[in-house]
Amino acid sequence: MPEQRHKRYGHLPLSTSGPLDCALSGATLLRSPYFNKGSGFTAEERKEFDLNGLLPSSIQTLDDQVKRAYRHIKGQNEVLYYALLQEHIKEMLPIVYTPTQGDAIHENSHIFRRPSGCFLNIFDPEGLDASMAKWGTADDIDLIVVTDSMARSGEPQMISTSSWSPTQWPQILGIGDQSVGGILIAVAKLALYTLCAGVHPHRVLPAVLDCGTDTWQPHHAVFNDDIQGTGCTALSALRAAVHVGKIPIKDLRIVCFGAGSAGIGIVEQVAKAIALEKDLSLEQARTHSWLVGRPGLLLESHETLTPGQRPYARAAEA
Repeated sequence: MPEQRHKRYGHLPLSTSGPLDCALSGATLLRSPYFNKGSGFTAEERKEFDLNGLLPSSIQTLDDQVKRAYRHIKGQNEVLYYALLQEHIKEMLPIVYTPTQGDAIHENSHIFRRPSGCFLNIFDPEGLDASMAKWGTADDIDLIVVTDSMARSGEPQMISTSSWSPTQWPQILGIGDQSVGGILIAVAKLALYTLCAGVHPHRVLPAVLDCGTDTWQPHHAVFNDDIQGTGCTALSALRAAVHVGKIPIKDLRIVCFGAGSAGIGIVEQVAKAIALEKDLSLEQARTHSWLVGRPGLLLESHETLTPGQRPYARAAEA
């Protein structure tokens, strides 16, 4: 029997569809967020998995459940959870992601009930492989989102990568160093991958580097979602716009409202594109962009400039 393909996500490379093998039954099955369909189990499934007497006799479709469970909790039924988000994505996005997710991260020590991802203790490097193995093999996981939740003493950090000069290390959602509670931002980001790209929610892994607090060292090579990720996305949209408008990207002048890690990531990616197409140095290409932050247009005279902001600061008399 050919694999069933989801009508919305079937064309995407990481999407999967069709029935799943399940070794659980009875009450144990209903306690599994992955397999539990609640009142959506058919009569045949209820008989096969020994569910009769454990559920109301009424059988509901997924659409019926979505309408009934507008405020449903993810921990009980993940199929219904994602169907609900998909149906109400515009109004639910601020709840499952920023800003509400910041509150959940901040209160993680009070609301923690069971692990929501992989916790990697950097002080036990010998145990990292064993910790990862508990969540499956390389054949089981398509995508991992990792956070270290860090910001030294609540202040921005510096990071160096092979393709990114030292710049601002962002506080997680602007709320500072959250230690292991920051894993919930990885959970939230992966929910977006499922909703918007059709990535199977059980072929992903949220993970946190358990660094404690105030221990980050700025010399690891990483691809930062807030910086390079946002920059690449904005540059892609900008390239599409200049293609339609028939304006060479090298002729653009950019004013970016927002001078945090995301804003810096955007103007830096644009500067690299301009430098490549106009055969300029990166320093010259950066003069095509202006950053506007909390104090207004960033000036060299401002005393609180981060390393990432400094290349874009203008002379006050210019």
